[in-house]
Amino acid sequence: MDKAIQSALLNVNHRKRIIICINGKSTKRYEKSKYYRDTRLEWFCTLKPKASIVDSFNFAISKVKKKWIFVLSDDDIILPKFLCDIDLKNFNINDSIIAKSLVKNNSSTYLSRPPNLFKSTKKERIQNLLIGRFHNHVSLFIFRKEIFDKIGGFKSTGYPNGFYFDTIFHAHLMCNSNNIYESHLPVIQRNETMIQTSAKFYLNRYVRKYMLIIIESLWSDPNCKEACLSIFRTRAKQLDAMLTKRMHTELHKINKSVFCFNIFEKLSLYYKVLKFTFFCSDINLINKISIFYLNIKFLIINIIYAKRSL
Repeated sequence: MDKAIQSALLNVNHRKRIIICINGKSTKRYEKSKYYRDTRLEWFCTLKPKASIVDSFNFAISKVKKKWIFVLSDDDIILPKFLCDIDLKNFNINDSIIAKSLVKNNSSTYLSRPPNLFKSTKKERIQNLLIGRFHNHVSLFIFRKEIFDKIGGFKSTGYPNGFYFDTIFHAHLMCNSNNIYESHLPVIQRNETMIQTSAKFYLNRYVRKYMLIIIESLWSDPNCKEACLSIFRTRAKQLDAMLTKRMHTELHKINKSVFCFNIFEKLSLYYKVLKFTFFCSDINLINKISIFYLNIKFLIINIIYAKRSL
């Protein structure tokens, strides 16, 4: 956590108020932090022993009276030149900012361009979110407290996964913002670990129900529904597309050793993807073939690599 705090103090040059929300009944275990008595910080507790990350974020933001909000997890850090291309005084109360780039695990590859107004209808914004033009991470969206309250804050489903949390909030944020501006400088370094990642969540039987909850939440909003209709036509086709995209993502994570390094554990996960895809009636034949192809391709690559390592 100290690294996250340090990055906020050093790399945010805008006038700021730093609120630290501890998920628990007291801050006692954090009193050893060198920043605990720093007067530039405000420490709060959720007063709940096991509050969810959604509850923690909502609690922290409840302490904010106005202006702009940026949410940072305790294991990520803010990068130098954070929003240095943005003058927040030039934005209106119903504007939002999307930071297009992030850096993963010390990588330095990113695209740097001047900020620009993302000119589009609300429908087009949702389309770009759903097709993946924007990376779906909470720390890439900078928004006003007024819009946050209008949306109703962050919401969760009770499942141990943040895809709903990110997708629904960002979709509703885009629907309620008059203008969306893009900042092309990286804002955070995301430290993705085996513990943090989806960690086989999407290979379980309840993933279908989870995806349907996300779809119903999107279709409940008129602007989101219009975008979904134009892209997918039906809820069934959207479910097909979301499951297919998710399986592709999981396969890439397995191949890159995000979940594990052991070849036998990887083989087990590849098998689970094949099994899930084969028995999933919501994925059409063409998409199943694309998943099978990618699965076999990565499987062969990993087996060859494992043999060479012996």
